[in-house]
Amino acid sequence: MSETSVNTHECEDPMSEILDCRVVETRQLSRDLFHVILEPPHPLSALPGQFAMLKSASHRTDPLLGRPMSILASGDRVEFLLRRCGHGSEILTSLPEGAIVSVLGPVGKPWPAPKRPNNLVMVAGGVGLAPLAFAARDLMQNHGLRPIFLYGAKSADELVMLDALDETADVRLATDDGSRGHQGLITELLE
Repeated sequence: MSETSVNTHECEDPMSEILDCRVVETRQLSRDLFHVILEPPHPLSALPGQFAMLKSASHRTDPLLGRPMSILASGDRVEFLLRRCGHGSEILTSLPEGAIVSVLGPVGKPWPAPKRPNNLVMVAGGVGLAPLAFAARDLMQNHGLRPIFLYGAKSADELVMLDALDETADVRLATDDGSRGHQGLITELLE
């Protein structure tokens, strides 16, 4: 990017743009899960089900492409739940406070409003928590709905962000090893 370029660019999708966002905080929640909070130059409006492409501004070509990440929260701060599992996510979860992350977003089609709001059940595990936690918060704030939220992981130490989730949903847990909640797969609770 040249010195005269602007840090906000328009994209083909009229709702999407490329923003240079500052890393506010990266908090390790478990061995591989990280809560990354970014500050955009202006509020980013996203809806549940949308995602963003993230790329470190200081790593221009390595990796070449941004990494798609579900949005956990948007507005004055944009939040993500990242699993460190490869070179791109290693870079994104290791950036210091103040580093710049290029964010293309929001992209993707938002989820539609529920057709039967009295029977809402959400099922998530791992980083799949991010878009559904965003949706549960939206349902509570904008529709006064509190879904049943089935959340599973391999073990209790991988169950993250439970306090925030408890505020917006009726949470039921499962762990493969039985260290918290139902012992077994989360889909067994769905049955």
